[in-house]
Amino acid sequence: MPCQSCPRCAVRRGRCQRGRQAMAWDVNIPAAMQCGSRTKQLDPTMKSIISHPFPHASKDWLTHIYEANLWLSVGRTRSQLHYDRENNVNCAYHGKKRWILIDTRKHYSDITWVRGGRYRSEDDLLNTGTDWVPIDPDKVDLRVHQKLSNVEYYEFDQEVGDCIFLPYSMLHYVNKTSPGFHVAASWMFLPNEVFDKEACETAPTENIPMAAHDILWYYSGTGVIPQGYPAVDREVRDSILQIMDENGEDHMTIQVLQEWLSRGEAPLRNRPRELRQFWEEFSRHGKNPDKGLTQEEMGWPNTPLGLWLRFAARGDPEGMLPCDTGQFYIPRPENETAKSNLFLEQLGGNPKKEL
Repeated sequence: MPCQSCPRCAVRRGRCQRGRQAMAWDVNIPAAMQCGSRTKQLDPTMKSIISHPFPHASKDWLTHIYEANLWLSVGRTRSQLHYDRENNVNCAYHGKKRWILIDTRKHYSDITWVRGGRYRSEDDLLNTGTDWVPIDPDKVDLRVHQKLSNVEYYEFDQEVGDCIFLPYSMLHYVNKTSPGFHVAASWMFLPNEVFDKEACETAPTENIPMAAHDILWYYSGTGVIPQGYPAVDREVRDSILQIMDENGEDHMTIQVLQEWLSRGEAPLRNRPRELRQFWEEFSRHGKNPDKGLTQEEMGWPNTPLGLWLRFAARGDPEGMLPCDTGQFYIPRPENETAKSNLFLEQLGGNPKKEL
């Protein structure tokens, strides 16, 4: 789980590395958060049920966590007024914070956005990214942001032991008003995850440690801090497949990857040697490495998910943050997967082969 402060570029990787995954065993995911299906998922575009892109090896009731974070702060800290495209649960372990929430669906047109074009007011399941508001929440200039005077908001305090559920797209601002130490943990899951009644019949009633979950963007304590990176299935692999279809290509050639990178701001687009190394590593998982992967060969586990995550971090169309410049993503190591599987096995059932 990534160690975070505000802003996240202030993180010192060396300090975080010493805690690493050990801290995630101390964070419990409430049993009520389970039963998100690992066999099916909602297609946000077609509004139909499809096969889950990240099935679990043995526990169909283990809700898929997209990203998890540990928040540490001392002194006065605050966030931007922003929304996330994922559902978010935030639990406080030490200290106190004040939250402000705004219904984005109701007030989207009353707000000036930094990026713009990310929020889909007609259907916010189709949001293409997060966005934030260019204001100082402590002193909003209503001469510039006149419509904000009409915005309704919710305000509340979060104290030790309080867990907050933030629906996807909900604008929120977090304000730590006391100078002392504050600790919180959060985890995110995609809004197109669906409840699985059948799988839930075998789900345990006790809480499950965060570390027992196969978090998609796992953090090793070093390398790229995986916060806000793209959905490796829809935004990376499927976008590459679309380019292949547009160009009449049967294989994921290096030219296809170059075209995908040219549509974004990733530093990898200007690193031809590194890009070729990625392409060659991908191609080794195909029947014809000289041509590249076919559509059928691009999926995991044929092509390791860890490889796709490494490529997604370096090829993020929105570019890497300054604190990640020169860093590489490190996927979950096998020994951590073994620990998770052992814990889940003791709950009942036997983990299958690692995907």
